[in-house]
Amino acid sequence: MKFFNRQRGKSGYFESIVLTLLYLAAGYYFSPADPCLVHMDIPVITIFLALVTLYHGLGAGVVSLLLIGAVMKHYYLQFDIALFLSQFVLVLIYGEFHYYWHRIIDEKRYKLDYLDNKFDEMVKAFYALKISHDQLEKMYVIKPMSLRSALEVILGKYKEKTDQAYAEFLLLLQKSYSVQTALLARLEDETLKPLAVEGDLNANYDDPLVQKALEKKNPAFIADDPHANSSYMAVIPGLQADQVKWLLMIGKMPFLSYNKDTLITIAILMQYFCYQMQKKLILRDAKLPAVFNEEFSYELQRLSLLEKEFHVNSMLLVFKTKDPLLYHLLDQKVRHSIRLLEIPTGYFRHGLHYMAILFPLVDDAAVEGFVARIKESIAEENLESLTYATFRLNQRKLFLRYMGIEDE
Repeated sequence: MKFFNRQRGKSGYFESIVLTLLYLAAGYYFSPADPCLVHMDIPVITIFLALVTLYHGLGAGVVSLLLIGAVMKHYYLQFDIALFLSQFVLVLIYGEFHYYWHRIIDEKRYKLDYLDNKFDEMVKAFYALKISHDQLEKMYVIKPMSLRSALEVILGKYKEKTDQAYAEFLLLLQKSYSVQTALLARLEDETLKPLAVEGDLNANYDDPLVQKALEKKNPAFIADDPHANSSYMAVIPGLQADQVKWLLMIGKMPFLSYNKDTLITIAILMQYFCYQMQKKLILRDAKLPAVFNEEFSYELQRLSLLEKEFHVNSMLLVFKTKDPLLYHLLDQKVRHSIRLLEIPTGYFRHGLHYMAILFPLVDDAAVEGFVARIKESIAEENLESLTYATFRLNQRKLFLRYMGIEDE
């Protein structure tokens, strides 16, 4: 049985034998007629076996019980079989508890070791990345804009004209990576809806490279399957919730530019671009007030949909005050007190300062605890002008009214 492997090797058996002999010697010294102390008012034998078994495991507990049983058999006039079996059952129970307790400890130890190793790996990777970043910074010091900055410009400039934003993205790939012909399409059921095209290229859902990218959910390259009768050199999928939502089909690239490093970089840029575009489309359809920043609005909409579809609770906490100094202190305390998932936003409207904090996946009690901590941290201020309220996300009309933006 596995229970016998939970004690600390041979030393556990040795210690249990020594402790049992000392127990019997003490019993003989204090009560020569009852060396096993089985007739005491206090269940001394039960306590002793519990201590040995819980510390050393089932094997050590059974050894101690057998030694005590041997003494009972040869020293007492009548062997109390009922007592012996009851103690044996208790030893089994203690051994079971010892086994599961140490298994939990071992699991926690393994997880901690894994996290420590992972942290060490990430530290090393961070410094390696920092060195690489320093080298890249020297290479690009004369360039005024990075690719990510270029994407942000496209996303901001064509926020309302999505078709033009897709076209600008393909133009960026052409300028940066010499992609001569490309097509960006959205996957709808088993059809491809073209979003933008650069050059002479058509969307073909049945193309073998497209089917491979859909099946593997990874970029598919013609170089990996040169015998495939495909119209494309590469097909790069864009994922959302582990499902393919977009496809970038590259038709023509110069030979020197066509390599895996370049294509993987394009795949990362496309995933980032499509994610940001999807985010902006969600925000546009949500029609949330303009006073909320983009991050707050996006998370508010996602969590509202989550609560609507799966009844997963999230909370919204809203502070408001007329005192600008109190709002300034509140803003500082809130931003230093929030955790990674909690998202604040603030604005001024109708003579009142508002501070809203979104609490994902929590209930009322967690929010009230946060409020108590904030009030305690600014207790020296006059809090009479500070009011607050908490809302569930399905109470949109109520919290918009409380926040003074029901008319937007």
